Amino acid sequence: MRRAGADPVQLMDQAQRLRQSVGWASDRSAIPIAGAAARPTRDAALRDEAYLAYQALLEPLDPLIRDRGRLLVVATVQVGLNLPFEMFLTSPAPAGAANAELDWLVKRQAVTQVPSVDLLWQRDFPGRLPETEIWYAGFGGPDYALPSTLGRSNWATRLLAQLRPLPDAAEEVRQVAAAFGEGKGMAVTGADASEYLIEELSEAGTLGKFSVLHFATHGLVHGDHPDVGEPLLALTPLLDLAQPARFELGTIDLPRPDGALEAGEIRQLKLRARLVILSACSTGVIDGDQDALQGLGTSFLAAGAERVLGTHWPINSAAAVEIVTGMSRRDPQFADPARALQQTLVEIIAQGGAKADPAYWSAFSLMGSP
Repeated sequence: MRRAGADPVQLMDQAQRLRQSVGWASDRSAIPIAGAAARPTRDAALRDEAYLAYQALLEPLDPLIRDRGRLLVVATVQVGLNLPFEMFLTSPAPAGAANAELDWLVKRQAVTQVPSVDLLWQRDFPGRLPETEIWYAGFGGPDYALPSTLGRSNWATRLLAQLRPLPDAAEEVRQVAAAFGEGKGMAVTGADASEYLIEELSEAGTLGKFSVLHFATHGLVHGDHPDVGEPLLALTPLLDLAQPARFELGTIDLPRPDGALEAGEIRQLKLRARLVILSACSTGVIDGDQDALQGLGTSFLAAGAERVLGTHWPINSAAAVEIVTGMSRRDPQFADPARALQQTLVEIIAQGGAKADPAYWSAFSLMGSP
């Protein structure tokens, strides 16, 4: 274990420069994102920052870690959880070299980010399900525009109605469900992929029977839209309240499943999953002034999940499908998601061209238990 000797403020600035140099690959984003800088300028900046980050954080340990197959990172919210270590460069980029030729850290090691040692020690983790009961549930491509019983006076249903459909996200969960095998994988798409269903499954104890949960949808964080305070996953708006009393207690109006599954609501879910896949934009992001439990990914950890695959920024939809389904083909039960992610990213980088660009492949990281 090593504590980085660099000044925390300098590390925060460096992490921010590296994030900005990536240039978002944002066609799954709910909110329009400005384009990246001109490629030559942007590529040079990214490569410089990726190597500087490695020098500051990992190079002093290089003799000890270079031959290790796995790297566990316990980092600060401001630096580690908002930055994929996989895209660090372990050596300077030669002039004129293609992205596929560079020494990205992911080519050398599988990385797991541990958001907080205290989080893992103190949370009430209910225990892993038996290996013979590996169940998968995927929720993808919700129907954001369906009318809701809450009406358009509700901020969430107004916001959801503006979101772009994601048919490729629905196909993503179908492919992963098929890889689990008949009777072990469930893909919930379109109108059925609602927040109401998630909460019903949680209250019934059914959600806690799935070893792997997968959400392929839009993710929004603070700053994406004026109405977004807490980070949220976008699901189908509420269509019907079969039991209205469940959401009303006397004169107190309790939160209703309006389609915006917010971080605070996620922490109330009853989970036992060993992996939650969040194939949506910015699901691993935590604001610098928040504690580690305020992000979408860490909220799932607090709810009982063992590990979360989340994203650091707005993602490319084709990349999300290729990465998640690629992991599923290599490891259909997601028994070793860190290794499956590493192998998938290395294969994508080897294809060269636009796919070797970190803006395409580097958004995802695994966080949670080693």
